[in-house]
Amino acid sequence: MKKILTNKKIVLVPISMKYLDDIHEYSSNPIFFKYFEYNFFKTKNETRKYLKKIIVISKKNINQYWAIILKKNKKCIGTICAKNLNKRTRSVEVGYGINPDFWNKGYFSLSLKILIKHLFEKIKIKRIYAKTSIKNKASIKGLKKNGFRIEGKMKSFYKVGYKYVDAILLAKINF
Repeated sequence: MKKILTNKKIVLVPISMKYLDDIHEYSSNPIFFKYFEYNFFKTKNETRKYLKKIIVISKKNINQYWAIILKKNKKCIGTICAKNLNKRTRSVEVGYGINPDFWNKGYFSLSLKILIKHLFEKIKIKRIYAKTSIKNKASIKGLKKNGFRIEGKMKSFYKVGYKYVDAILLAKINF
């Protein structure tokens, strides 16, 4: 899965420290973490630790994180990943995060389409799934727009502060 993936506007590049500054730019924005279980990064060192962690995770054959790069200015505007690959069932989970400055501009859909095509056509995945907070209406809408269907609710799945929040599970099947 460790390939560079591209379309007319964006490139998905295997994650590296090269994008630390751009990733820190949005990872230090509290809005970015609105639906996450953990807090925004206050220092570049916190972002560096996180980035190192996902680089290590990407070295395993069951996970890959990509930086989402705009072709026009080479800016990293987010990350997208395929993780928890199950070779037996040919299923994989997708995860993502986009800089809030680039929300509602179609970049999530462009990135997801590239990844879906790669997973279905090159890796021969049968089922791609995603989970998100039931409160994250934009994420749910974006996944549905790209052919994901709701499969169910996961009660008290995320712990945000002292409260538990339900998650929604969506999937796209390659028939």
